[in-house]
Amino acid sequence: GSPSFTLEPGTYDIKVRYSATKDERWIRGVQLKAGDDLEREAHFAFGRIRLSGLGGDGKRVYLGVSVYRSGSNEKIQQKTGGSPSFTLESGTYDIKVRFSPTKEEKWLRGIQIEAGQKLEREVRFAFGTIQVSGLGPDGKQVYLGATVYHGGSNEKVHQKTGGKPKFTLEPGSYDIKVRAGSLKQEKWLRGVQISDGAELKEQVQF
Repeated sequence: GSPSFTLEPGTYDIKVRYSATKDERWIRGVQLKAGDDLEREAHFAFGRIRLSGLGGDGKRVYLGVSVYRSGSNEKIQQKTGGSPSFTLESGTYDIKVRFSPTKEEKWLRGIQIEAGQKLEREVRFAFGTIQVSGLGPDGKQVYLGATVYHGGSNEKVHQKTGGKPKFTLEPGSYDIKVRAGSLKQEKWLRGVQISDGAELKEQVQF
Protein backbone atom coordinates (compact mmCIF):
# COMPACT_ATOMS: atom_id res chain seq x y z
CA GLY A 1 0.00 0.00 0.00
CA SER A 2 2.84 2.39 0.87
CA PRO A 3 6.15 0.69 -0.02
CA SER A 4 9.26 2.21 1.58
CA PHE A 5 12.85 2.15 0.35
CA THR A 6 16.16 2.81 2.09
CA LEU A 7 18.65 4.12 -0.50
CA GLU A 8 22.07 5.66 -0.74
CA PRO A 9 22.12 9.42 -1.43
CA GLY A 10 21.67 10.14 -5.13
CA THR A 11 19.13 10.76 -7.89
CA TYR A 12 16.49 8.15 -8.71
CA ASP A 13 13.68 7.41 -11.15
CA ILE A 14 10.82 5.41 -9.62
CA LYS A 15 8.34 3.36 -11.62
CA VAL A 16 5.01 2.78 -9.87
CA ARG A 17 2.68 0.09 -11.24
CA TYR A 18 -0.95 -0.52 -10.33
CA SER A 19 -1.32 -4.25 -10.93
CA ALA A 20 -5.12 -4.27 -11.28
CA THR A 21 -4.97 -2.15 -14.46
CA LYS A 22 -1.29 -2.72 -15.33
CA ASP A 23 -1.03 1.07 -15.53
CA GLU A 24 2.41 2.59 -14.83
CA ARG A 25 3.55 6.00 -13.62
CA TRP A 26 7.09 7.40 -13.41
CA ILE A 27 8.39 9.70 -10.69
CA ARG A 28 11.64 10.97 -12.16
CA GLY A 29 14.65 12.85 -10.81
CA VAL A 30 14.01 12.27 -7.12
CA GLN A 31 16.93 13.85 -5.22
CA LEU A 32 17.77 11.96 -2.04
CA LYS A 33 20.23 13.29 0.52
CA ALA A 34 21.60 11.63 3.64
CA GLY A 35 18.98 11.73 6.39
CA ASP A 36 16.09 12.59 4.04
CA ASP A 37 12.68 11.06 4.73
CA LEU A 38 10.71 11.76 1.56
CA GLU A 39 7.17 10.91 0.48
CA ARG A 40 5.78 10.87 -3.05
CA GLU A 41 2.33 10.04 -4.41
CA ALA A 42 1.40 8.44 -7.75
CA HIS A 43 -2.14 9.09 -8.96
CA PHE A 44 -4.06 6.51 -10.98
CA ALA A 45 -7.39 7.06 -12.75
CA PHE A 46 -9.53 3.92 -12.83
CA GLY A 47 -13.09 2.68 -12.55
CA ARG A 48 -14.79 -0.67 -12.06
CA ILE A 49 -17.37 -2.69 -13.92
CA ARG A 50 -19.12 -5.88 -12.81
CA LEU A 51 -20.84 -8.23 -15.27
CA SER A 52 -23.62 -10.68 -14.47
CA GLY A 53 -25.52 -13.11 -16.67
CA LEU A 54 -29.14 -14.14 -16.38
CA GLY A 55 -31.07 -16.97 -17.97
CA GLY A 56 -34.68 -16.84 -19.09
CA ASP A 57 -35.75 -18.04 -15.66
CA GLY A 58 -34.03 -15.06 -14.03
CA LYS A 59 -31.33 -17.18 -12.42
CA ARG A 60 -27.68 -16.19 -12.59
CA VAL A 61 -25.42 -18.08 -14.99
CA TYR A 62 -21.66 -18.63 -15.09
CA LEU A 63 -19.84 -16.41 -17.59
CA GLY A 64 -16.56 -16.08 -19.43
CA VAL A 65 -15.72 -12.40 -19.97
CA SER A 66 -12.96 -10.77 -22.05
CA VAL A 67 -12.25 -7.03 -22.07
CA TYR A 68 -10.72 -5.32 -25.13
CA ARG A 69 -9.71 -1.78 -25.91
CA SER A 70 -12.57 -0.39 -27.95
CA GLY A 71 -12.25 -0.98 -31.68
CA SER A 72 -9.19 -3.25 -31.38
CA ASN A 73 -8.17 -6.86 -30.76
CA GLU A 74 -6.04 -5.89 -27.75
CA LYS A 75 -7.29 -8.04 -24.88
CA ILE A 76 -6.85 -6.28 -21.53
CA GLN A 77 -8.27 -8.75 -19.03
CA GLN A 78 -10.15 -12.04 -18.96
CA LYS A 79 -12.11 -13.68 -16.15
CA THR A 80 -14.76 -16.31 -15.48
CA GLY A 81 -17.39 -16.44 -12.76
CA GLY A 82 -20.93 -15.70 -11.74
CA SER A 83 -20.33 -11.93 -11.48
CA PRO A 84 -16.79 -11.16 -12.69
CA SER A 85 -15.54 -7.67 -11.84
CA PHE A 86 -12.86 -5.63 -13.62
CA THR A 87 -10.76 -2.65 -12.54
CA LEU A 88 -9.85 -0.63 -15.64
CA GLU A 89 -8.07 2.58 -16.56
CA SER A 90 -10.30 5.42 -17.66
CA GLY A 91 -11.17 4.82 -21.30
CA THR A 92 -13.50 3.06 -23.73
CA TYR A 93 -13.79 -0.73 -23.90
CA ASP A 94 -15.52 -3.54 -25.78
CA ILE A 95 -16.53 -6.48 -23.57
CA LYS A 96 -17.24 -9.98 -24.86
CA VAL A 97 -19.52 -12.08 -22.64
CA ARG A 98 -19.71 -15.83 -23.30
CA PHE A 99 -22.14 -18.43 -21.96
CA SER A 100 -20.12 -21.63 -22.32
CA PRO A 101 -22.88 -24.30 -22.27
CA THR A 102 -24.40 -22.92 -25.49
CA LYS A 103 -21.21 -21.21 -26.75
CA GLU A 104 -23.29 -18.07 -27.26
CA GLU A 105 -21.42 -14.76 -27.20
CA LYS A 106 -22.67 -11.22 -26.73
CA TRP A 107 -20.79 -7.94 -27.00
CA LEU A 108 -21.07 -4.78 -24.93
CA ARG A 109 -19.37 -2.20 -27.12
CA GLY A 110 -18.17 1.32 -26.40
CA ILE A 111 -18.38 1.03 -22.61
CA GLN A 112 -17.06 4.25 -21.08
CA ILE A 113 -15.07 3.83 -17.87
CA GLU A 114 -14.40 6.99 -15.88
CA ALA A 115 -12.27 7.57 -12.78
CA GLY A 116 -14.08 6.54 -9.62
CA GLN A 117 -17.01 5.03 -11.52
CA LYS A 118 -18.64 1.74 -10.52
CA LEU A 119 -20.73 0.21 -13.32
CA GLU A 120 -22.89 -2.90 -13.42
CA ARG A 121 -24.19 -4.59 -16.55
CA GLU A 122 -26.51 -7.57 -16.97
CA VAL A 123 -26.47 -9.80 -20.03
CA ARG A 124 -29.39 -12.13 -20.70
CA PHE A 125 -29.04 -15.49 -22.40
CA ALA A 126 -31.95 -17.58 -23.69
CA PHE A 127 -31.61 -21.34 -23.18
CA GLY A 128 -33.39 -24.48 -22.09
CA THR A 129 -32.28 -27.93 -20.96
CA ILE A 130 -33.07 -31.50 -21.91
CA GLN A 131 -32.10 -34.64 -20.00
CA VAL A 132 -32.11 -37.99 -21.79
CA SER A 133 -32.39 -41.42 -20.18
CA GLY A 134 -32.81 -44.91 -21.57
CA LEU A 135 -34.35 -48.21 -20.47
CA GLY A 136 -33.35 -51.65 -21.74
CA PRO A 137 -35.74 -54.55 -22.51
CA ASP A 138 -35.50 -55.60 -18.85
CA GLY A 139 -36.70 -52.15 -17.74
CA LYS A 140 -33.34 -51.22 -16.24
CA GLN A 141 -31.54 -47.99 -16.99
CA VAL A 142 -28.80 -48.24 -19.61
CA TYR A 143 -25.64 -46.18 -20.16
CA LEU A 144 -26.07 -43.83 -23.11
CA GLY A 145 -24.15 -41.91 -25.68
CA ALA A 146 -26.19 -38.93 -26.89
CA THR A 147 -25.43 -36.57 -29.78
CA VAL A 148 -27.40 -33.39 -30.46
CA TYR A 149 -27.81 -31.95 -33.97
CA HIS A 150 -29.54 -28.86 -35.26
CA GLY A 151 -32.94 -30.03 -36.49
CA GLY A 152 -32.91 -31.45 -40.00
CA SER A 153 -29.14 -31.13 -40.45
CA ASN A 154 -25.87 -32.94 -39.82
CA GLU A 155 -24.49 -30.03 -37.78
CA LYS A 156 -23.41 -31.48 -34.44
CA VAL A 157 -24.05 -29.26 -31.44
CA HIS A 158 -23.10 -31.36 -28.39
CA GLN A 159 -22.17 -34.89 -27.47
CA LYS A 160 -22.18 -36.56 -24.06
CA THR A 161 -22.20 -39.97 -22.40
CA GLY A 162 -23.71 -41.06 -19.11
CA GLY A 163 -26.70 -42.57 -17.38
CA LYS A 164 -28.78 -39.42 -17.89
CA PRO A 165 -26.85 -36.98 -20.10
CA LYS A 166 -28.14 -33.43 -19.86
CA PHE A 167 -27.77 -30.66 -22.45
CA THR A 168 -28.10 -26.89 -22.21
CA LEU A 169 -29.22 -25.52 -25.60
CA GLU A 170 -30.28 -22.29 -27.23
CA PRO A 171 -33.99 -22.13 -28.17
CA GLY A 172 -34.64 -24.00 -31.41
CA SER A 173 -35.35 -27.38 -32.95
CA TYR A 174 -32.98 -30.31 -32.45
CA ASP A 175 -32.54 -33.95 -33.43
CA ILE A 176 -30.93 -36.16 -30.78
CA LYS A 177 -29.31 -39.49 -31.53
CA VAL A 178 -29.37 -41.79 -28.49
CA ARG A 179 -27.20 -44.91 -28.46
CA ALA A 180 -27.19 -47.72 -25.90
CA GLY A 181 -23.69 -49.09 -26.38
CA SER A 182 -24.22 -52.27 -24.40
CA LEU A 183 -27.21 -53.15 -26.60
CA LYS A 184 -25.65 -51.82 -29.81
CA GLN A 185 -28.88 -50.00 -30.55
CA GLU A 186 -29.66 -46.40 -31.33
CA LYS A 187 -32.81 -44.33 -31.59
CA TRP A 188 -33.59 -40.77 -32.63
CA LEU A 189 -35.55 -38.05 -30.91
CA ARG A 190 -36.43 -35.75 -33.79
CA GLY A 191 -37.81 -32.24 -33.83
CA VAL A 192 -37.25 -31.63 -30.14
CA GLN A 193 -38.31 -28.05 -29.44
CA ILE A 194 -36.26 -26.16 -26.87
CA SER A 195 -37.74 -22.91 -25.57
CA ASP A 196 -36.27 -20.34 -23.21
CA GLY A 197 -36.45 -21.63 -19.65
CA ALA A 198 -37.61 -25.13 -20.69
CA GLU A 199 -36.52 -28.13 -18.60
CA LEU A 200 -37.33 -31.23 -20.63
CA LYS A 201 -36.84 -34.90 -19.82
CA GLU A 202 -37.01 -37.64 -22.47
CA GLN A 203 -36.83 -41.37 -21.88
CA VAL A 204 -35.98 -43.81 -24.66
CA GLN A 205 -37.13 -47.42 -24.55
CA PHE A 206 -34.75 -49.91 -26.22
